[in-house]
Amino acid sequence: MVRTTIHQCRTCYKLNAQASQQLMGELPPMRVQPFRPFLNTGMDNEGPVSRRLGTIRSKSIIKGYIAIVVCFATKAIHIELVTSLTTEAFLAALRRFIARRVKPRTINSDNDTNFQGAENELHNIYKIFQSSSQMETIKDYQAAEGCEWSSIPTQAPHFGGLWEAVVKTMKDHLRRTLGSHVATYE
Repeated sequence: MVRTTIHQCRTCYKLNAQASQQLMGELPPMRVQPFRPFLNTGMDNEGPVSRRLGTIRSKSIIKGYIAIVVCFATKAIHIELVTSLTTEAFLAALRRFIARRVKPRTINSDNDTNFQGAENELHNIYKIFQSSSQMETIKDYQAAEGCEWSSIPTQAPHFGGLWEAVVKTMKDHLRRTLGSHVATYE
């Protein structure tokens, strides 16, 4: 009798309604297959972060940015400080990353202008190396060490969920550790 009364009560039915469960899509193969660390990566910039130009006692404060590289296989994180959002500054950070870790096979990023500029510049260098007949060794090296760059669609940050979550975590940790303190580049 109680069960019948509860099931026929519209108010109780609405309050006890079960929400539908969202089915998760399949992860891409580069996320679930074992690879060397940082072979398949995702990149994003975090910032701006205030930093002092020069020593701790310097009064001039400028903007800096943090480039975050996330490994898809192991979820390892590499953090690089970038001085500005220009293509040259980003390429310098990418060179530092490659020197410390490994040259990635694929780099995934959002559609920031510095990422697009870096992709175009790397592609132009690759085309120069491919068209030169005198530089056969450079051509072979570039073919062996080529790096594929892919971008997520514009206005779709949820496509880069892995590195966007790391950016959020990084912001939280910086806010907690630095507070209102302004650090230097070192």
